[in-house]
Amino acid sequence: MKIKVYFFLVVFLAMILCCNDDSSITENIDYTADITEKDVDASTADSNSFTERNIYLDAIVEWNPGVVGAARAGWWGWVDDDFIPTRNDYAYGGPTGTGSGTSGGASTCVGINGSAAWHFEEGFYIYNGDGDDFTTFQDNFAWGCTTDGLCNELGHVEISEDMTTWYYNSAEEYDINPDPTQDNGYYCYANVIGLHGNNPTWANINQDMQAQEIVNGKWVNIDEVFISKDFKATDPNLGGNSFDLSTFRSKTDDSAWPDNGKMRYLRIVDDDTILDGQDYSKGWCLGTHLNSAMGINVKQDKNEEENSDN
Repeated sequence: MKIKVYFFLVVFLAMILCCNDDSSITENIDYTADITEKDVDASTADSNSFTERNIYLDAIVEWNPGVVGAARAGWWGWVDDDFIPTRNDYAYGGPTGTGSGTSGGASTCVGINGSAAWHFEEGFYIYNGDGDDFTTFQDNFAWGCTTDGLCNELGHVEISEDMTTWYYNSAEEYDINPDPTQDNGYYCYANVIGLHGNNPTWANINQDMQAQEIVNGKWVNIDEVFISKDFKATDPNLGGNSFDLSTFRSKTDDSAWPDNGKMRYLRIVDDDTILDGQDYSKGWCLGTHLNSAMGINVKQDKNEEENSDN
């Protein structure tokens, strides 16, 4: 009986994607990853807008991994013996959320102070429409299902139309970690606004998910309310973090995202100075990670469509 208990404890710890490290930060490996495209059927797309199905990431175009905690070396083939993440293909397609109580999906982890960029599905782009325009999802969970015990690793979000001019989210707000190598002791997320990773993921393309709400500081089930695996991107109850293109500004000249801008690229950046509960002193940190990203306000790109016909 004790052996079974120990076995399941080991499996549970191995699944946790919220982790910590006290190792020094090494220089990032900088290279462009091979682009892997998914087969896309856009035959049902409207020429002006797209609402028939959800649009996700289909290629990784930039891979600058940092390092992870020493405890993760060789971990399940995701990390090599030099503590560098090696798997960058887990963010394609739809989200596989597990809600607030556990972490069982797979994400692309970028490492401490690492980053990665992806391309949204060919032939489509995200535009600045009503409300939020796109959503990012992470594998995370809440200790004891408490809202102040959310176990995740936060990241900056950057966007681009052409991978030349990148835009940052001017709506970011977060507390600075005075010493990233020091155990924070708690998963505290005071003043966290505009970052990736600060919310459980309810959306799951493989199964219907139990809906939850916050009651007295805890996530609790909403009786007989489920989020369908056939959810629409416009559903406000999918979890993850949603963003409005109007809050993004150029990293080059601080100009606003253009009204006619076509967002095709997403970058996620880890930053160990964010006071987000990443206990770096325990060697388990993977850096921020991405399970999926999804367009909300999406149009078919007429230029790409016309070029493909010629």
